[in-house]
Amino acid sequence: PWDDDIDVVIPRPDYERLLKLFDKQNDHYLLESPYSGNDDYYYTYAKLYDTETTLVEKSKGKDTTTGHWEIMGLVSERPFSTFPEGFPKELIDKFIDQTGCGGVLANIPASGTAIIEKLNDEHHSTKFPIVYTSADSVFQIALDTDMIPLETLYDWCKIARRLLDEGDYNVARVIARPYKIIDGKPTRISKDRRDFSMVPKHTYLDDIKDEGGKVVAIGKIEDILSKVNCRWKILLTKKV
Repeated sequence: PWDDDIDVVIPRPDYERLLKLFDKQNDHYLLESPYSGNDDYYYTYAKLYDTETTLVEKSKGKDTTTGHWEIMGLVSERPFSTFPEGFPKELIDKFIDQTGCGGVLANIPASGTAIIEKLNDEHHSTKFPIVYTSADSVFQIALDTDMIPLETLYDWCKIARRLLDEGDYNVARVIARPYKIIDGKPTRISKDRRDFSMVPKHTYLDDIKDEGGKVVAIGKIEDILSKVNCRWKILLTKKV
C-alpha cells in the first residue's frame, strides 16, 4: 500500500494485446512480464516501469504504520522502536499490575502462529496472556477467547497502549491476536484482530474533514490511523 506503483486491472485479452504491442526497446518505459524472457522475473503479472522516475520514502522507518502515515502526508522523523530482546521488565510489571492478568508468557520476538502453538498448553493452565513482538514495532497479545473473553483482550490492549504512550516507548501498534482451538489446533481468528495504533499528528484526513469531506476506511486502515477522522469502516473478513 505504500509502494511506488499503481495497480491496474484489465481484461485478459487486453492484457495479452498490451504485451504484444508494447515496444520493448522504449528508452523511457520498460515492460516486464512472465513472458519477457527474464529468468529473474518471478512475478505472475506484468510490470511497466518509468525508468526516469524513482520515489524514495522520506520517513525514517519502513513498516505498516510509517508507510500509511506517509501516504497521508505525515513524515515520521523518528523511527518506531523495536524490542529484539523483549519488552522491559518495568513495562511488563505495570501491564500485569494494571490488567490484573497475573503474569505473561513469552515476551520475546516470535511468529504468531508458532508462539501460540508452543505456549497454548501453558496458556490454558495459567490463563496468562501470550505477549510477544516481531521485527516490527508491535506489542502483540494473544489468548484463547473461549477461555478469556474477547472484550477482556481488547481492554488489555488499551491498557498496553496507554502504558506505552505514557512511557514514551514509541511503539507503533498494540495488536489483539485472538485465537480458538479448531480441530484440535490453535487457530488465529483474523476477523477479531484489532490494531491499537499510536495517534498520528496532522494528516490529509484532517484536511478532508476540515473541507467537509468524509472518509471510508477499508480493512484495518481505521486502526492504523487510530480511527482519526474515519467516518465509516468496511471490514474485510475471511472464513476460518
